[in-house]
Amino acid sequence: MKNQRGAGSRRLFGLLAAMLSSTGAVAKPMTFAEALAKAREAPSIASRAAQADAARLTAIASDQLPDPKLEVGIQDYPVTGPNAGSFTRDDFTMEKIGVSQEIPNPAKRRARLGRAVADIGAAQAAVTVEERDVKVQTALAWIDLDFAERRLATLKILDDSIDAISSTVSARLASGSARPAQALEPQQLKAEVGDRRSDLLAEAGRARAALSRWTGDQDPEVTGPPPDWAISPALLRANVDALPSVVAKNGSLPSGGRTRSSPLARGKPIVPASIAKLPNARMWRRWTRS
Repeated sequence: MKNQRGAGSRRLFGLLAAMLSSTGAVAKPMTFAEALAKAREAPSIASRAAQADAARLTAIASDQLPDPKLEVGIQDYPVTGPNAGSFTRDDFTMEKIGVSQEIPNPAKRRARLGRAVADIGAAQAAVTVEERDVKVQTALAWIDLDFAERRLATLKILDDSIDAISSTVSARLASGSARPAQALEPQQLKAEVGDRRSDLLAEAGRARAALSRWTGDQDPEVTGPPPDWAISPALLRANVDALPSVVAKNGSLPSGGRTRSSPLARGKPIVPASIAKLPNARMWRRWTRS
């Protein structure tokens, strides 16, 4: 009995220690770069990547012939008359054993392959768009939280200054250097600062919730300087066509919208690098058009 009580006490102590250590753990503040690195593991990006992998696996079988069929049967087997139930009394009874292979229309196979390639491009573009959206949202959440906390720190300094002024009001009134109406000014300023603090706390809460969504931290904190990017308007305008959302929209055009200069219109295969590395990628090279 004593051994059982001792073992139970040790288990209870270990459970309490684990609970205290888990509740006392504090998330490490993250810099801007660390937040972006954590955001790369967002579930939405993993979901898009899984869809792209599924499109690649589906494309492998898009140009393959249907599976051969094994046919086994009996023809003209008698079920009535004097020869019923016999395989040998009737010369017309035959056994059939063979293998058949369906050969679909080559044009349909090429069209199916082209659609599969387009689906791969659209799925990969969706991954790129999701990665960019997550990165942008994470950056905005980090910056919003950082600036909200900086403004809260500034309000704390202002609030302390108001308290220092309030402590001298009585002495100033007694000496006659301040009017009675001026005694209410510190309280009014303190009320305005309190209202502004409430707004900033709400902004910080929203930014912290957004940052937690993208990075996975339950109670994220930020540290370090904000990003300082050199923005070139001319370079931004020149790279508009390379934006992932624009590329995704262009890649989702229907087959009828392809121009004569596109590889599909010229009858040339489009083999993504990810497909060329797969074991069954040899089938892609069979797709040509005379």
